[in-house]
Amino acid sequence: MAQKVAVKDASAKCSDAQLKSLYERCDTDKDSRLSQAELQNVLTEMGVEFPHLRAKSVLWHADENQDGYISLSEFGTLIKYALKLSTVPKA
Repeated sequence: MAQKVAVKDASAKCSDAQLKSLYERCDTDKDSRLSQAELQNVLTEMGVEFPHLRAKSVLWHADENQDGYISLSEFGTLIKYALKLSTVPKA
């Protein structure tokens, strides 16, 4: 069964397929969830300041079931939060 990815912000213009593709690229160990280490690696690659702290913050804001990982269904919340960060370059 395919999981629905919902960005809870109408200003974000990404299709479900685009979000899923991005999620899969971030999931480097292919366990279908994003760990703090994977989030930190992505934030480092993006040039975000203090990626370790930001990864913790992202988990705190987007990990809706509080299992310590970001699932595909939580990824939309992560994107919405990341777009608010002043240290994330916007396209």
